[in-house]
Amino acid sequence: MNAIILYGSRYGAARRYAEALAAKTGITAEPYRTKRDISGYDTIIYFGSLYAGRVTGLAQTAARLSVRQKVVIATVGLANPDDNANADTIRAAVRRQVPDGVYAQAKLFFLRGGINYKALSLRHRVMMWAFRRILLKTPPEERTAETKAILDTYGQTVDFVDLGRLDEIEKAML
Repeated sequence: MNAIILYGSRYGAARRYAEALAAKTGITAEPYRTKRDISGYDTIIYFGSLYAGRVTGLAQTAARLSVRQKVVIATVGLANPDDNANADTIRAAVRRQVPDGVYAQAKLFFLRGGINYKALSLRHRVMMWAFRRILLKTPPEERTAETKAILDTYGQTVDFVDLGRLDEIEKAML
């Protein structure tokens, strides 16, 4: 198999998944920005962190993908993807960033990451502070699982990375 693992990671969870899969499979893992030509690969595995409804680097990577390539996309975010509403939101975010033909044949996986507020850039801390203030005004019964997760973890360091989930991604690569 001629494959590569690419990742877009801001604070490290997507990179951790990518590097762990690389160690497990022997496939090279690289940041999406460093690998310009991916046309020579049969299989592309992409790990991208979710921020503000977008998957880091996915649009740039997807624009270079071919329908002839096997594509596996794994998003990494704070919200629990086992919640159907969260999964639908994540799926829609991926859908907006990937061309129709590639999306139709891609295998999607939704993984949990984490957050460390002390490691956030000033810009991201301010954004999260403002977002939290907006969310607090939302009646509790109208909050989604994602917004509850943000409120519950605000200001904390949480790590939901589960490297055991890589087994299903490895199977999808075959």
